[in-house]
Amino acid sequence: MNKTSHQHIELRPSDTHGELPYIVGTRLRVLDIYVWHVLQGMTANEIVDQHPQLTMADVYAAMTYYWDHREEVQEQLRRAKEVAEANRPAGRSLTLPLPGTIATDVNPVSS
Repeated sequence: MNKTSHQHIELRPSDTHGELPYIVGTRLRVLDIYVWHVLQGMTANEIVDQHPQLTMADVYAAMTYYWDHREEVQEQLRRAKEVAEANRPAGRSLTLPLPGTIATDVNPVSS
């Protein structure tokens, strides 16, 4: 694969993950867009509103890249979770609240 696989996506070296796909001109990864859009349910408009350096074309290009390289991006997500798990403080959960919820909704504590 060449260094720029699409006009909106570029591959950059990573110390721990080989090469990672990023949105050109930003520090945002294809993986970030995937997490926000698919896992957290954000619309493309919401992503662009929260990250004004992105265009709608960037968001859709990231999702196109994801679907063209699904297994590769899923492996990056798996490795990122492993690194986060290894570095999390003891007793803390990696579960993040979904948009529109509060943290206590995700991991309720019985009283």
